[in-house]
Amino acid sequence: MSGDDGKVVFNTGEIYERGLSDPTSLSSDERLLYLVQEIEVYSMMEGWHGFFRSPVRMPYYNEMKTGLEMINANASLAVLTAYEREVTGLGFAMTSDGIDDMVSSDVFGDLDPPCDYTDDWSRHSDEIWELVRGYLAKKDIILRLHFSANA
Repeated sequence: MSGDDGKVVFNTGEIYERGLSDPTSLSSDERLLYLVQEIEVYSMMEGWHGFFRSPVRMPYYNEMKTGLEMINANASLAVLTAYEREVTGLGFAMTSDGIDDMVSSDVFGDLDPPCDYTDDWSRHSDEIWELVRGYLAKKDIILRLHFSANA
């Protein structure tokens, strides 16, 4: 989509809808926007593990991490790293099936209390979007947010 001044405009709502239909149809920059939205939506609707339990979304996990590294979203990456350590520390694979197994296991139920990473991630949400905005601005792309508090 182009704006009045000829610059490309990324509308998060539009990108999200296209990503739901076919994530492969998105450019890598668009897919990063889509995946960040997905982790936020899943966290709100299904709890933190929802995104990671999705066999459709989880294959893009490493791509999302690479995108977050590229924009220097270090605080958000730290949340993901802590989650990975918890999953693998409990003896499960960082796959949708592995996380399914973890969540339904006695080991997970015995955590006192199990860590909910949603709050940690949410604390950095505005920062992620500002970092994405800055990254895209260097490419002359305008970001229009429609799922964030600062939309």
